[in-house]
Amino acid sequence: MSTTKCEPFSMDELVMFGDSITQFAWQAGGTGAELANYYQRRLDVVNRGFSGYNTAWALHVAKKIFPAQSAGSNSFPRKRIVTIWFGANDAVIPPKPQTVTPEQFVENMVKLIEMIQARASPTGSHQDGSQLLVVLITPPPISVALRAANLASRFPDWRPENMDRDPARTRLFAELVCQVAQQKGLPVIDTWTAITKAADESQGGLSTFLVDGLHLTPAGYEIVTQGPSLPFKLLYPIHDPLDGVKFG
Repeated sequence: MSTTKCEPFSMDELVMFGDSITQFAWQAGGTGAELANYYQRRLDVVNRGFSGYNTAWALHVAKKIFPAQSAGSNSFPRKRIVTIWFGANDAVIPPKPQTVTPEQFVENMVKLIEMIQARASPTGSHQDGSQLLVVLITPPPISVALRAANLASRFPDWRPENMDRDPARTRLFAELVCQVAQQKGLPVIDTWTAITKAADESQGGLSTFLVDGLHLTPAGYEIVTQGPSLPFKLLYPIHDPLDGVKFG
């Protein structure tokens, strides 16, 4: 009696790693939901968003999210695309617990990139020759008015002097993400610049793209999904196995 060996089946992955802006990206109209729909049958789109996290805390969980693979390993699931989307919490006004200095932020981002590249694809490419693609995403702009209204509604004792976000500081951290991307030769989606520009052209301003002054509306996520300077879905084209197949 012959037996047939059943090989385990697992889809390769697109992993979105970040803070609450990544975590909420699986809501209707969110970037995670849109990409999961786009990559059906080709990639599993995995949510690794951790609300409140900064890059320092991300370094502690990255090893569990990206287990080390030995060189030459063709184990599944393979990480095909990884997005790194931090900075919104790192940019919190000091001395809040989430605060990270600009210098430490750059160092942490470089460590995250190198750790993910080394652990997910130790030889620089998968056994089938494909490359791991790491994409950086900048934090979006901050609306002080929307953020203040949100905090005041949640915390009765809140006062304006307790504001935890500053647009200029967030812009700095967005610029640092772009600098790290250039340094490491990685694509970057500059959400800060794209949403700021779109808000200037929108009658609703930032309220069109930010639900509470910090997190994104579906319209805000759409800007990320499309990619301000490089359409996201074209960064890593994957051909469907049935593309071009005719059924008679």
